[in-house]
Amino acid sequence: MRGRRRLALASVAGLVAVGGVALGIVFRTSDESRKRTDCRVRVFFKASASPTEIRAVGRRLASVDDASVRYVSKEKALKILRRKYPDLTANLPSNPFPDAYDVRTTYADSCAELRAALHPRPPGVEKSKALEK
Repeated sequence: MRGRRRLALASVAGLVAVGGVALGIVFRTSDESRKRTDCRVRVFFKASASPTEIRAVGRRLASVDDASVRYVSKEKALKILRRKYPDLTANLPSNPFPDAYDVRTTYADSCAELRAALHPRPPGVEKSKALEK
């Protein structure tokens, strides 16, 4: 009886191992044809941009495959700068930063999709800047 249990357990373990390898091959080959890159796109808004326009652009950016989208308010941008460079920000008369999105992708085709999502320039967007390594 013990021999049968060991044989059954070995059979199950073998099937799990083969299945795991097969799944690894499927997942691995699905990304092999895609060129990897570290792509960042920053989208800056006009001071007159409405919250509705900003959210619409955020939805458009988030719809791109592999995009990680982070909203950075002008207040948060100033807070970050004050923390990093207190001497430079000590005498600022007002906040010079716009609201923005910081978007990152892992694949070159996703970066191209991001650029395409921003053309023509959506309402409320002042400019966008792509930083690709």
